[in-house]
Amino acid sequence: MGVFTLRLSVVILNWNALDDTILCLEHLRSWRSIRTSTWVIDNASDSDEAEAIGSGFPEIRIVRSQENRGFAGGTNLGIIAAVEASDAPVLLLNNDVFVEEADLVRLLERLDSTPDAGAMGPVLYHAEDKQRVLSAGSRSPVLHRFHTISEPPRRHGVYEVISVSGAAVLIRSEVFRSIGLLDESYYFATELADFCRRASRAGYRTLVDPEAKAYHDIDRSSPLRETLYVYYVIRNRFLYIRKFHPFSGLFLAATWALYGGQQALRLKRAGRRATAKAISMGVVDGLRGRFGGQNARVLETCGNLSNETRADS
Repeated sequence: MGVFTLRLSVVILNWNALDDTILCLEHLRSWRSIRTSTWVIDNASDSDEAEAIGSGFPEIRIVRSQENRGFAGGTNLGIIAAVEASDAPVLLLNNDVFVEEADLVRLLERLDSTPDAGAMGPVLYHAEDKQRVLSAGSRSPVLHRFHTISEPPRRHGVYEVISVSGAAVLIRSEVFRSIGLLDESYYFATELADFCRRASRAGYRTLVDPEAKAYHDIDRSSPLRETLYVYYVIRNRFLYIRKFHPFSGLFLAATWALYGGQQALRLKRAGRRATAKAISMGVVDGLRGRFGGQNARVLETCGNLSNETRADS
């Protein structure tokens, strides 16, 4: 294979994570078989991180958002720019995910040889514990309590899933032109499940190649996983139900509301009041239809509870 024989558009979201983004871009810069056009979207970081990225990587195209638009909204800015510039496949890549070039070459070749594939994902592993699978694809987020697939099937070859992780996923550019962008009402979490469901309705399959690997350093975002992550995962199930389960929606909403209430009570009894409150807020907002970004509300409320817990201990 010669130099730069494959084309790829890469979309990376940055929010107060300059060091992670720089490491990610340095790795992409080392690739030799893939010609990458990369867009970094700065999602209204607290400092001018976009300036630092642009200075160190003049070949990178910077998109500055004036507000934190969440994963869906921020990523959409990059998708729009990438699809307008080229018909190359689009790689959505978290800045704390590491993918070897050989694995991306494999995904690109698999996507090219599978005409009805709309999205192709690798198996996502933990960055430190490299034998630990974080995601081998996903089932329905509302029909399964644990919807993330923890192990690839034993048979060889690519396999079809309901959705894949947005941390690292290759998407055919024509899919965006056909069905549109990520639904920004989710803000964060479940937007890829929504996108893959819409793609399926349009005739595109979502696949995972078990031979392709990516490594996700989830520990870097662990403080937010106790509050914001939990809130959006719980709340966004109710949005997904509204969109795709009109006939069984009442039953599913009641089921997830009961589950959320039980989990919140259990965590509160265990002293994890901030996480319990995040779950309760997610249930209430989901039932009321309060979607979009809620970072400030959740962090303020749950942050106060975290401070009270530390003061009591």
